[in-house]
Amino acid sequence: SGIDKLKDSLNNAEGASKAFAGMIATVATGLAAATGFAIKSASDMENLRISLDVMTGSAENGEKVFKDLYDFAAKTPFETSDLAKATQTMLGFGISSEDVMGNLKMLGDVSMGNKDKLGSLTLAFSQITSTGRLMGQDLLQLINAGFNPLTIISQKTGKSMTELKDEMSKGAISAEMVTDAFKTATSEGGLFYQGMEKGSQTLSGTWSTLKDTLGTVARRIVGLSDTGEVIKGGLIDKLKDGVKLLTDTLEYFSTSEGIAKMENFLNTLKTLFPIITGAIIGGLIPAFYGWATAALAALVPLLPWIAIGALIGGAIFLIVKAVKALIPVFKNMVEWVKDAWGA
Repeated sequence: SGIDKLKDSLNNAEGASKAFAGMIATVATGLAAATGFAIKSASDMENLRISLDVMTGSAENGEKVFKDLYDFAAKTPFETSDLAKATQTMLGFGISSEDVMGNLKMLGDVSMGNKDKLGSLTLAFSQITSTGRLMGQDLLQLINAGFNPLTIISQKTGKSMTELKDEMSKGAISAEMVTDAFKTATSEGGLFYQGMEKGSQTLSGTWSTLKDTLGTVARRIVGLSDTGEVIKGGLIDKLKDGVKLLTDTLEYFSTSEGIAKMENFLNTLKTLFPIITGAIIGGLIPAFYGWATAALAALVPLLPWIAIGALIGGAIFLIVKAVKALIPVFKNMVEWVKDAWGA
């Protein structure tokens, strides 16, 4: 009867162990995902800030553009990363950093808050600005993204589309005329007036704003400022130092000196392991037994296992104490184990 009860207890313990392990695994997975998101978001923003510093010519200009993008993203359906890509495209084509935000607002309204359209419009607009005139390929890109500047120019000048296309083939439609068409279309009364505001009310716009807000919170938690700088003493700062230390350590242990030290350490560990294990089990298991009994009723089925571990650990611990009394040569070793356990 007693053996049957013990068997039932052990079967219950197995089920409880699996359930408890599953709960821990679920929590760990969630924490890992959240941490990974926060670190990746911060890493991307740090890279963006460095890129802006380089492309604008100074850390001061980079900080200003980054902060403007950061604030702009908070009020629009775009994420900071979407605006950053558009900004990098414009800067890469030689557009002044002072003109970036005005262009972004104009292009963002025409895109109606759609990040893919924003990317296409920005590339075409940057190419037009760089060459100084509208060309057929650029016009096609703009039309595919939902905007035809010739329609606006036709309304303002009274010229037909045929006439304007003929002028375009001769290079007579300047970048300034295209920019003016964008401004007209996004001004009050224009077809795309407050386009981003309308886009922000869609599900995708709301979701994009939420993602950017979560990214902002996550970046602050892991130690990145609103201007894209690593906060001294924050998690990102510590991670960078930790990665460098790990790299240096791995490089050291790839040398002959490091390999020899590792071998010595492993040989010492082989000798000490049984004694250290006995001390830890003897000290830890009873403590966990009392803790589980008092605080976690869910762990009750595991107690038979813990009790057996306590008996074995206690026996090993007593052996260690006996070795101290009977064999003086081990005295220093046991004292070391006790000190390590105390620490």
